[in-house]
Amino acid sequence: MTEEEWLTATDPIDVLRPVWTSQRGSERHLRLFAVACCLRASAWLPTLDYRRALSTAEQFADGTASEDDLFVCRNTLYPKERDLRIAAELSPTLPNLVAAAYHAASAVGQAIAGNPPDDAYCFRIDQVGIHVALAAAYSAETRVGESAEETWKSVNQETWQSLTGLVREIFGNPFRPVAFDPAWRTSTAVALARQMYDSRDFGAMPILADALQDAGCEDEAILNHCRDANQPHVRGCWVCDLVLGKE
Repeated sequence: MTEEEWLTATDPIDVLRPVWTSQRGSERHLRLFAVACCLRASAWLPTLDYRRALSTAEQFADGTASEDDLFVCRNTLYPKERDLRIAAELSPTLPNLVAAAYHAASAVGQAIAGNPPDDAYCFRIDQVGIHVALAAAYSAETRVGESAEETWKSVNQETWQSLTGLVREIFGNPFRPVAFDPAWRTSTAVALARQMYDSRDFGAMPILADALQDAGCEDEAILNHCRDANQPHVRGCWVCDLVLGKE
């Protein structure tokens, strides 16, 4: 895949593969990407247990939760996911909403998996994306001027594209690695990045760009990423990670 193809691709797995093969990504990044995908389907998660499981997966990625913690989450959610699958198959009145809940739950199940070999985990990430896109498509109401099938296809495509944006947000451009100067890691920049990481509120990204520029950073990739109003930002943002010294 060329850089131009990578920048214009709309399939998150196609965009993720060169990132992973270039060893730019880590297991932490993969897990945070999986969690960010699941949060796109959070409106259809059936209980708070699923949100708690995603929080545990994030903590595991950052080294503050254990394999045992993930194991407890998996054991708690597995029977619920099984019941949702059965309900989705049998529900005569709300098949779409039940199906959306099932796919959202299945995405979480894949995201909180353990740490299998790299190829297997990449396959699980693929499944996360599929389930999130299906959850969005099932839950969508038919749009004005569209048939139900047209709405299904458009919502599915839009969701898939949004997940592709998350790959670029978390991993950055594998064709243009950034050399981050430690001198840019000022107390102001670190405090801004830490506040955004902890709160999930990334509204201060343009301010972070100013702080980095004040410290001498003129890297266009970094500054443009911070100032792009259309760029989604989540935990694992490659710029915030560089500022915080995370890998």
